[in-house]
Amino acid sequence: MGKRTPEYRSCRRGIRSIATVWNRIQAKIRTGEDLKLAAISLKLLFAHYEEIRLTAANEKTILSPASRIADDEISPEAVNHMRRLMELHGAIVSQDDVRGMILVSRERKENGVRKIRESGLVRCHKEAVAFLNRRATQLSPAVSHAGHRMLWAAANPQITREECDQMQAVIDAMVLTAAMNGLACAVGCAPCCAIAAGIYLTAALLQTEKNAACADIAT
Repeated sequence: MGKRTPEYRSCRRGIRSIATVWNRIQAKIRTGEDLKLAAISLKLLFAHYEEIRLTAANEKTILSPASRIADDEISPEAVNHMRRLMELHGAIVSQDDVRGMILVSRERKENGVRKIRESGLVRCHKEAVAFLNRRATQLSPAVSHAGHRMLWAAANPQITREECDQMQAVIDAMVLTAAMNGLACAVGCAPCCAIAAGIYLTAALLQTEKNAACADIAT
């Protein structure tokens, strides 16, 4: 996926779409339609990553016995670089935003590794898209007719604690994937830089929506 290829330009468009939705979430003006756009963009991006075998390569590396991804420390310079990349793709992010996306606990890293080992990254991708589509439907206005509103509510039940835990695992797996591409970016893989920024933004977007969806569930 060279820097000047149509595939790379398509990838960057997808990341910009994610950045746009991120900005609307932060501005507290996002709608169900915004989340539908994010789900469509992610589905296309994930399909592309799977087609070029990036997903398989990331999964193999993360699960390798030699992998130290859960132990890797990310430098302040790397955080600054990732912020610039996100801003390049249109995201409005503060230094604290980016630190929160990147500097996660060892417990979360290990949770991500477990999820990848149990489910695989392709399934993680599908679960992420399905979650956003579900959130989009929940945020869409219910029809006015009372009977239809009851049918809508029955078709969109509240998220369960187990589903919240599973989505957190998906998010943690994506943070690891972003970190893998960030490491490749640091050694000269230019496309990996954009991919890392996009996946970090995706994980942050999912985290915000997951927190909102799970806020009323008793701990």
